[in-house]
Amino acid sequence: DTLDDLIDTTVSAEQQSEYVVSWFDVTVGGSHSGRGLVLRGDFVKEEDGSLQQHVLPKPRLSIPREAPSWLLSRPTIRMFNEVWYRRSFRRIVRKRRHYVPFFYPLDTIARWNLLYGRRGMLQYQCVVPFDGGREALREIIGILNKKGVSSFLAVVKTFGNVRSPGMLSFPRPGLTLTLDMPNIGLPLLTALNECDRVVREVRGRVYPAKDARMSSEMFLETYPEAQHFVSFIDPHCSSSFWRRVWKP
Repeated sequence: DTLDDLIDTTVSAEQQSEYVVSWFDVTVGGSHSGRGLVLRGDFVKEEDGSLQQHVLPKPRLSIPREAPSWLLSRPTIRMFNEVWYRRSFRRIVRKRRHYVPFFYPLDTIARWNLLYGRRGMLQYQCVVPFDGGREALREIIGILNKKGVSSFLAVVKTFGNVRSPGMLSFPRPGLTLTLDMPNIGLPLLTALNECDRVVREVRGRVYPAKDARMSSEMFLETYPEAQHFVSFIDPHCSSSFWRRVWKP
């Protein structure tokens, strides 16, 4: 039930399966900090025609309008996480399924983004090296709990050592943490700034493609090849992200 146990199980599962993802409950501290579920899968070969029945599933329900702000508050998120964990507690399930609900579980709910209400949500994804990464993730979880920030969806994966040729590629060998959080304003932004500090201290980085608030200093320090990438940018194109992070 600890974060170390979850990471150890995740790493072990990756020795057996091609696709592994671990969900965990960031709202719980103490001896149960890091409790979660490990999902792993592999594509199967159709040998007997049985896979033909696995058609693309349709969403189970659709959110008609923006939900009230209290729906994904800290108490309700803690309750959801408790139910989600308990329903799968000590269960080992092996079955064939369509790849869509495995890779994209949120898409079983159409317009799921409306659950976050009018203020929406922020996603934070970081990667930290294996050396010191577990301590960094524990510190990040502690920061979120101290600031009263909850995540409806918290996921841990690992990245291998295959180097990407891209100048601004996010992956590097280590642990990656993804958090989906209701936008509660300043408390959330303050907490994420502290999370950035932890990531920088262990020489990690934040995923630009999912970012909405990373500072220029954080970006330029963790993506030094941006200095070379800028020469390939069309001067007639721009974005709010680039205007925020690029300081020539």
